[in-house]
Amino acid sequence: MSETKSFRIGIFGASSQVGASVAFYLKYFTKHQPVCFIRSEYSKVFFEMFDIEYHQTDIENTAELTTLLNSIDAVLEFSYPSGPVATISKSIQQNF
Repeated sequence: MSETKSFRIGIFGASSQVGASVAFYLKYFTKHQPVCFIRSEYSKVFFEMFDIEYHQTDIENTAELTTLLNSIDAVLEFSYPSGPVATISKSIQQNF
């Protein structure tokens, strides 16, 4: 029987209820390592409490994101942009 490979999984929108739940699940119920990307320092308390790796980043700082994503095997996206309804679809496409 072969051993399952462990992946580093980046989670954008990790501060959301779904993102935080997925990060917790990956950390404690799988062999995978979640790496959470958060926008605000207010969210870090959850990740520190549960010993989940996180990075406070600006999604528009492509140089920093490129460096951080070099060690990531897969990315999950749970963020939802704020702003006028008419601009949300464009924001999602731009972020993706």
